[in-house]
Amino acid sequence: MPSAEGEHPVFRPGGISYLRTPAPDPQAAAAFYEAVFGWTVRRDREDPAFEDGTGHVIGHFRADHAVAGEGGVRPYVFVESLDETLEKAVAEGAEVVEAPYPEGDLWVAVIRDPRPGGTKPCHGKAKVMVVLKGTLANDPVASDTSFQLTVTSSNRWGRGYKAATQPMTVNVDGSTRYVKGGTATLDMLAQNDRVVAKGKLSRCDLRDADPANMPALTAKMVVDQTAATAEAT
Repeated sequence: MPSAEGEHPVFRPGGISYLRTPAPDPQAAAAFYEAVFGWTVRRDREDPAFEDGTGHVIGHFRADHAVAGEGGVRPYVFVESLDETLEKAVAEGAEVVEAPYPEGDLWVAVIRDPRPGGTKPCHGKAKVMVVLKGTLANDPVASDTSFQLTVTSSNRWGRGYKAATQPMTVNVDGSTRYVKGGTATLDMLAQNDRVVAKGKLSRCDLRDADPANMPALTAKMVVDQTAATAEAT
């Protein structure tokens, strides 16, 4: 929200401007509020600094202040999507203390910050896009339900597949789209073609997956880049 002309965004008469927030693990707390609420944080000190999403409130996460627990002040952060924010919070290790409930024109929920030192549990069905780039290791035919791919690069969610034994199996189904210059079919792809395969999987399934036992991936789209790569060289 833009400030009135001449008004400092933080130091506003009568407004809450600065908070010292108790946190047993200040660095973990800073990472949590950055990931879930989009706060701007600085971790170049023992008590990380933060600026909330409005830019009106700044502060530090401090380990030398006792956590008040259930009897302390309970701040609420406004978000655009309550469901998406809860999903992020739980994925980052938070616990939903009070499920969403109506409060006037709003829906409200209460979470408890992640416990320090523990492994973040992963809940929910949030899916992420896995992107794998590589070379086809077989000549697929129209009736195949998969193809073999030697992965040479990936996005962050595909790193486990890149680290796995190559080539790997990529599944396909009736909804998989193929592009090779234009709309194509599976049997138009050929061994040694350079392709990009994209598919969605649960973030929780991928987070701690062992490269030796990665979850099965079904491609939603396969794009043949052989011609484009040849032109670039």
